[in-house]
Amino acid sequence: MLSSSSSATSSSSTSSSSSAQPPSGGRPGTSGSRTADHNYSGSDPPASTPGTPSRTSIIQDNRRKVRTATASEEIVEEFDLKTDVLLVRRVRTTNLFGRQTDWVYEVGAPPSSSAAAAAARANPGGDAIAESAGTPTLLRMDTLSEFQFRIRNLPYPKHNYTVTVDDARRRIVVRTANKKYFARIPVTDLDRLGIPLDPALLSFEHAVSTLVIRYRKPVAVLEKERAEREEWKKTPSDASAPPPRDGDVECKQQ
Repeated sequence: MLSSSSSATSSSSTSSSSSAQPPSGGRPGTSGSRTADHNYSGSDPPASTPGTPSRTSIIQDNRRKVRTATASEEIVEEFDLKTDVLLVRRVRTTNLFGRQTDWVYEVGAPPSSSAAAAAARANPGGDAIAESAGTPTLLRMDTLSEFQFRIRNLPYPKHNYTVTVDDARRRIVVRTANKKYFARIPVTDLDRLGIPLDPALLSFEHAVSTLVIRYRKPVAVLEKERAEREEWKKTPSDASAPPPRDGDVECKQQ
């Protein structure tokens, strides 16, 4: 989940500020564009041709958990086993020196920080730094036909919002007439396929202090996801693995 405030921003994927222009890059995460998380605990993928993705899968907790890895990127996705809807996607990359970045959550929300919880238990009533309950937060929650972005804690009426497409930066741009909120939102699925944003596929609504931005998936995306679902159904998955630790995804090699 990505956090924004009316006066400052801490994320590289969405930014809000009445006094500073937000950056243009990044992906949804929590408390910034990169979110620390437990390392992937499954087996290392088998050797493959450079640039060829290695994919492993497991069925666990009524979810299909898929790990895709290349030499430079690792993607862990979780799908609802009944509906095939993507619930979680987290990504991390590896630089030229072999160093991995922290996990970035593109879809869904990360588990609560165990370190922060431990610190709170160790120092109850202490001066802990916590995010305000009223801070605008962005969460991507897709359906089979749409990319959806929900920005909570935005109490302004619908006529106050403008949602447009920035073609040059390949971002969905959210503005408020009262200049209390500003965000640039990437659609990483389109970036990976090299598909430009189409304003005709973009819409939004507002209710109960939540701005819901909808972007209908292009035909190319729908066909790609349909083919992937068919591939997963043909791929053996191990449902007998022990439960993972909080934040881990365990996959068996194919």
